[in-house]
Amino acid sequence: MKKAVLAHLRSARPSKKNGSPWKWIAVEEPSDDPLVCTLGQDLDLGESEAIALAVEKEAGLILLDEREGRRRARNVGLEVTGLLGVLIRADREGNLSSLSEAIAQLEEEAGFWISDALREKILSGNE
Repeated sequence: MKKAVLAHLRSARPSKKNGSPWKWIAVEEPSDDPLVCTLGQDLDLGESEAIALAVEKEAGLILLDEREGRRRARNVGLEVTGLLGVLIRADREGNLSSLSEAIAQLEEEAGFWISDALREKILSGNE
């Protein structure tokens, strides 16, 4: 993970149950500065560096929620999922007690926004 992304995460409220949840995150710097600069023309620094690092690490999959970041990641050959995609997968694999409650918790505690239409689509199983 890039330092810019980690700084953003550290500014988030820590988990009430576990204190700071970020101890497992490894901080890495992408070495492809030209790619970071090119991506930075349309994206913020954290997204640019995350995409560049995923390309360098041949990660294949990256977690992004912003539309332009997702588009740019696909353009460089990465598969993209978002936070909702992670929750849907966790639900399908039986790792969530309630997808609806998980989404509500994200909205209430993290300020995550999801349209009513998308929420309905996800919860009806037609994602």
